[in-house]
Amino acid sequence: DVTFETVTATNADIESTDVTSKTVTTTDADIKSTTATFDTVTATDADIQSSTVTSETVTTTDADIQSTTVTSETVTATDADIQSTDVTSETVTTTDADIQSTTVTSETVTATDADIQSTTVTSETVTATDADIQSTTVTSETVTATDAVIQSTYVTSET
Repeated sequence: DVTFETVTATNADIESTDVTSKTVTTTDADIKSTTATFDTVTATDADIQSSTVTSETVTTTDADIQSTTVTSETVTATDADIQSTDVTSETVTTTDADIQSTTVTSETVTATDADIQSTTVTSETVTATDADIQSTTVTSETVTATDAVIQSTYVTSET
């Protein structure tokens, strides 16, 4: 288990921020609740039984966001069989704003000549300018398989 956390505050009050492979920049905007999830799956000569990828993008300037949910699915396969793949990616960028609660999750799975039965990857990044951060949780997980069979791999890294 590895924990990696990084917090930079400037011009913004963050009460609670859970970020998974996420980046937050505030500028003239109040975000009450924002959830962002980022998953990417790339398969090459590999069978992926179950992969979940979520992609969301939110950009605001001089605006109040009470609740914003964006879901985008993308699947790219090369010489590989994907049984089930849900891809979601989220990105939040704000300028001069207070973020009360922001959750961002980013997952990335890359397989090459390998079978991945279950792989969970989470990456979080938080950057603030002139702001107080009361609670910030960052988790980063990355799994890369080459000519290997991974039944279950959980990697956590916080920065």
